[in-house]
Amino acid sequence: MRFIPTTPGYRKSPLKGTAFLCTPRGEKFRLHFGGDMPRSHGTDLRGVPIHLYLYNWPLLHPFTGDRRPHLDLYGTFGNSELAMEDRGSLARAFRPDGTLYGAQDRNRPWEQESTHVTLKEDSSWEFSPSCPAMPK
Repeated sequence: MRFIPTTPGYRKSPLKGTAFLCTPRGEKFRLHFGGDMPRSHGTDLRGVPIHLYLYNWPLLHPFTGDRRPHLDLYGTFGNSELAMEDRGSLARAFRPDGTLYGAQDRNRPWEQESTHVTLKEDSSWEFSPSCPAMPK
C-alpha cells in the first residue's frame, strides 16, 4: 500500500492511495483505496482508528467498469503497523480456493467472521510489484 496525502476534511482526515493484492493462486489486483480517520489525531497515530475501503482499479478500468474485489478494513495504528479486520469483506470477495466471486454469483456468503490483517510499514515501493511464488 502507498498512502498519498490529501487535504483534511471538516471532521475527518481523508486518505487515498494505491495497493496491490496477491492471491494464493498468483493473481495480482491493482487496487485504489480511500479511507478516513478522526481529524484531531495529532502527530502520534498509535491507537487512532482508521477505515480503508479498497477496490479494483485495473489499467483498463474505463473500459471494463469492474471494481471487484472490493474490501473494507477497520482498525487502528500501532508501532509502524496497522492492525485491521475485514468484517467479512475478504470472504464476500473471494471463494475458499482464492478465486474471485463473479459479479452475479449468488453463492457468496454474506455473514462471515472477521479476518485479522496486519499491514507493516516498509519504506520500499515498487510501481507494479510481482507476486511471490506460492508453494504447491
